[in-house]
Amino acid sequence: MYLYKHPKETRQNKDLAGKLINEWSRPIFGLSSNFKGLSREEREQRDFEQVPSRRRLSSGGQTPHRDLDKVLIGDEKALRPGDPGFCTRARVPLPSNRDYVVRPKWNIEVESDNRHSSKKGLNRLDKQMRKFSNIRRSTKVNRAVRLSVEGNKMPL
Repeated sequence: MYLYKHPKETRQNKDLAGKLINEWSRPIFGLSSNFKGLSREEREQRDFEQVPSRRRLSSGGQTPHRDLDKVLIGDEKALRPGDPGFCTRARVPLPSNRDYVVRPKWNIEVESDNRHSSKKGLNRLDKQMRKFSNIRRSTKVNRAVRLSVEGNKMPL
């Protein structure tokens, strides 16, 4: 732990120490290091538990003075030049204070394999390489005897 927090330690050693600490402390705290074995419900529960309690109870962050729902519906008019509160500069949006824990609903139950898509990409690449080599082969002039202007490799 000392090396992990030491200010003059190299980044590589800090990372290695952090991995060791993480690996040795997980059994002590009863945490699993295998995240692939978690089900969807366990992952959602874990995400929800990691959200700070004050954010869980709040409505999800600060809302600007204009209500977003009213603007989307059209009840509130957009600010125009000359209106109080209108700004002629482009504004950088503020980062959201919300933690996006609720995941979208799944449309399918079976998880798809990404292996098939990678094979298709390789097949397309192979096809293009073969096509390119065939075109290159066909553009070369095929001669019965190779000619050399300098006289190299000339049969005597």
